[in-house]
Amino acid sequence: MKEDIFKQMLNYPEEYMLQGGGEYQLSSEMSFLRSIVKYKKCEVVIYGGGRRCEYLMHWLNKEEIPVKFIIDSDINKHGQKIGSCTIYHPDKIPGKICEGKYFVLVSTIYYETESVEIVHTLLKHGMDQIMYPFAEQYGLPSYRHSWVSYYTQCQNELLQMFRELKDDKSRETIFEYVKTILTNCVYKGEHGKSCNKYFEGYAPVEDECFLNIGSYVGDSIFYFIENREEQFEKIYGIEGDDYTYRRLRKNIAILPDDLLGKIELHNRYLDGSSAEYFKDKKITLINMDIEGMEREVMEGLKECIEKNRPVLAICAYHKPEDIIELPLLVHKMVDEYRIVFRKYAPGYNNKLGYGELVMYAIPKEREIREGKQ
Repeated sequence: MKEDIFKQMLNYPEEYMLQGGGEYQLSSEMSFLRSIVKYKKCEVVIYGGGRRCEYLMHWLNKEEIPVKFIIDSDINKHGQKIGSCTIYHPDKIPGKICEGKYFVLVSTIYYETESVEIVHTLLKHGMDQIMYPFAEQYGLPSYRHSWVSYYTQCQNELLQMFRELKDDKSRETIFEYVKTILTNCVYKGEHGKSCNKYFEGYAPVEDECFLNIGSYVGDSIFYFIENREEQFEKIYGIEGDDYTYRRLRKNIAILPDDLLGKIELHNRYLDGSSAEYFKDKKITLINMDIEGMEREVMEGLKECIEKNRPVLAICAYHKPEDIIELPLLVHKMVDEYRIVFRKYAPGYNNKLGYGELVMYAIPKEREIREGKQ
């Protein structure tokens, strides 16, 4: 993927909102909506005259479901049009139009914070048939205002990061990930299998020493053991939550003694200072999924990373700045590391909120030669 396409998407995300990205989330509602229109003899009205309205009208047109008009509380939009539909302020809807029987689709991105006010406004004007096709249950995550603002303000940094990615798959992943946030549409890029999360794209070593930070109940540890066919030197499992740690210990206890002897569990949270415990340990692979503390812990592991040059597999989806700042931090610590991004999600869910973006930082000596990956 070329940089100019990424740049165009950053500048004009609304153009990409209409290029698919949510059709199957809405398609199941279309038959229901057609039935409402047919049997209740309603006409469709949209509340919210913004980008989502254009997106929704696109799919309604494809399904041949006409829209009568649009309602928006922004007085500056009153009288404007989207396509052939006029936008009316709620208090300025012509009386004759108000007498109709309508089914209202709420398309505003503010449904979480303004839902009560929206419903009150609609009920005030006699519109009590209301549907939220973009709410969480219909397949889209909440709109991330602060993330959109950050990406809008940091376009140069995003472009620089994008420019430095060496493989097409990483560029495609970042393009789709950022597009999903800017347009609040469904992620349409490729998802890797969860069993491969943290363990693909680099050459394994027989004496792997795995530092698993955020072990949860042991899923990544079991995946690692299976992935390496039980060939490894050491696993350090770190889990700070007491209840989860007890579940972790119980799960790990099912392993045979020869494997248990190579696993060291810690009931603790790591931060910049406590991470120094590992500065003199042999570590060849580090993964982190620690709810936004990744940068701080990476800084605490600076000596360990500089000394061992491990593969890093770091979750980069907890904060908007992760995809910019985490690669920069890696390059400050060590030379000749290749940055790769991959996204993972369970097979039953395709939403941004349930997919995990992982940044791999791979030292030159652990890269897989092209054609053998």
